[in-house]
Amino acid sequence: MKIIRDPIHNVIQFDKEEDKLLLNLIDSREFQRLRQIKQLGLSAFTYPGAEHTHSAHSLGVTHLMKRFIEKLCSLKGSSFKSI
Repeated sequence: MKIIRDPIHNVIQFDKEEDKLLLNLIDSREFQRLRQIKQLGLSAFTYPGAEHTHSAHSLGVTHLMKRFIEKLCSLKGSSFKSI
């Protein structure tokens, strides 16, 4: 289990076996370069707590999409067919 602390979603957990592809993408050089790009531009000068990078944003998006897919898979057997 790999645990990443996120400022918005608090704790994001990845299973090292199930989420191997996601972890490989997160550990890639291209994804890690996103740490240098600020999501909020120069807002950090006015609001010092407004530190948010493209990397943190992408981690949050990954977490939410993983939860969304898990929810869809859990509905697949029951009420998902009626949609």
